[in-house]
Amino acid sequence: MGYAGAHFQCFNIKNFLRQRRYMARYVEIAGRPTESKVCWDQRIAQFNDGRMINLFWAYDTISNKDCNIHASFAAKDGRAWSKPKDTGVKGQIACPVVLNANHIIMLYVRRDTKRQILARESFDGGNSWDESTEMCIHNQSDQTTQDTNLFNAMNEWSYGHPFGIKINDREIAVVFYAGQGQNTSLRFCKITV
Repeated sequence: MGYAGAHFQCFNIKNFLRQRRYMARYVEIAGRPTESKVCWDQRIAQFNDGRMINLFWAYDTISNKDCNIHASFAAKDGRAWSKPKDTGVKGQIACPVVLNANHIIMLYVRRDTKRQILARESFDGGNSWDESTEMCIHNQSDQTTQDTNLFNAMNEWSYGHPFGIKINDREIAVVFYAGQGQNTSLRFCKITV
């Protein structure tokens, strides 16, 4: 089995209890949705009512290809997570930013033919992601990756890891890294929806 299967069988999270102390109790968040699929590089966001959404980069260890971004959901205490499901959005690392109970913005990376950092909105709590709302935050389409091996190709990527925070119900701040080759920098922008 490849590197991904050996090292990314499940994700664990320590739960922060209401008494404001840590307890060493681990919770499986993703496991392996199928024998050949792993979910990794997760990003979690919390709704105002305490529920959580988690977005994953999903990868097929047999075909050595990216799958669509996957999502799982948890109740307020984060001790039970739904099985990760396909969001229908092609990409890798994805960060959810919750604006309200139903409105979420997904910030995500595509390193295929698009080679972009993108944003897309959900208006139903993360159950679907409206393709018509997709916007490009950063375009690096002139960068090419010759290596088909995922772990070798990572050395050639010079953009990624978008992270966002809510400013108000209509704006988020986004930070990511981008550049050419070894010359990368942190960049930021504000998105108004």
